[in-house]
Amino acid sequence: MIKYTLAIILLFSSIDASMFEKNNSENSSIKEKVTNDRENAIQQLNTTLKKQVKYLYTIQLSTFPLANVKSIQKQFNNLPDNIKSEAFIYPVGKYLTIKYSATENKKEIQKKLAFAKESGIRDSFIIRIPEEKYKKLVTNSNNVQNNIQKEEVPTTDKDTPLWCIQQQSIPMIKLDNYEYSRALTDAHKYKKQNFTLKSIETYEKLFAHDPANKAIVNNLFYLYGKTNNWPKAKEKFCLLKRKDMAAYSYAVGALEINNPMLEEELESQLQYDRSGYIHLALGVYFERNEQFKQSHKFYKRAYDLNRYDLYLAFAYARSCEIESQYKKAIFIYNLISQSNNKKYENLIHQAYNRYKQLEKLNISKKRKSYGTKETTFR
Repeated sequence: MIKYTLAIILLFSSIDASMFEKNNSENSSIKEKVTNDRENAIQQLNTTLKKQVKYLYTIQLSTFPLANVKSIQKQFNNLPDNIKSEAFIYPVGKYLTIKYSATENKKEIQKKLAFAKESGIRDSFIIRIPEEKYKKLVTNSNNVQNNIQKEEVPTTDKDTPLWCIQQQSIPMIKLDNYEYSRALTDAHKYKKQNFTLKSIETYEKLFAHDPANKAIVNNLFYLYGKTNNWPKAKEKFCLLKRKDMAAYSYAVGALEINNPMLEEELESQLQYDRSGYIHLALGVYFERNEQFKQSHKFYKRAYDLNRYDLYLAFAYARSCEIESQYKKAIFIYNLISQSNNKKYENLIHQAYNRYKQLEKLNISKKRKSYGTKETTFR
């Protein structure tokens, strides 16, 4: 499995390793200082995305079109009792899937896969899924089961727009373990060698096999952004339960080519932004184009959505500096500097230094202001 990282964020090259070099010139403006570092804070964003997530292994037994209720119910009823007791039905996009068992132990799930194949389910395969997502699947599957027993077609997403429901289904394909591993290797190799079209073609094949795989989704959407292919990205959003990371990946690719349509394309996805990173990407876009008022608006929204994310807080604090909102910047830098999370030690150190520098400048301004008033009274 390819570990998808947003190391591509290094596209914001020309990064100065020292975030805030001391400028001895009194005439140098604070705005000039902070704009020079605007890309450095984004360099480390991928670290935040790599949060510790507990994964489970589960087995996908079968996949049917959403309308084919009777077929999936028949197969579910014909499962051996010891498989059926751990199985459930759940909609994925425009399809219904039967999932079986869940465990952190890969050897255990492989034994169960062998049993499923011996029981006649030859096309079953193992997938990896975050534990929280699996719990939601199990909880929501009860409603799906009830609808199926009534021979009703279950809905996939209450927020799915009409154009998405009506569009032609994206066909799913099945790959065996060898084909799947080979395709992953090829897709990663093509991406690394900048064979973009070949890479997209291979990732699309993998997506059709496993649209829930985070690494596949993020890599594919990044390449769509890099090639300015919003129509295909928009089409595949319909099959995703978690849309914000895919939209962010698209934005990272689009930032490589400075796509002028980025705000318009991502406007419909802002409602799904739980992490704050779609807004962050738009903040970076407008800052790079020196539209600081616009960038500040998106940085603020990103921070409001996820105040506990140190990188979003840092980006917003910098934006406050650019907008001459120094008190707010000082306050946020101080908050970041009080964190004891060793994972973000470098960022915390940078925030502390900036807090001290701004505090010193602020005191200096107050003294000058006081001196002026004192002179006036004399």
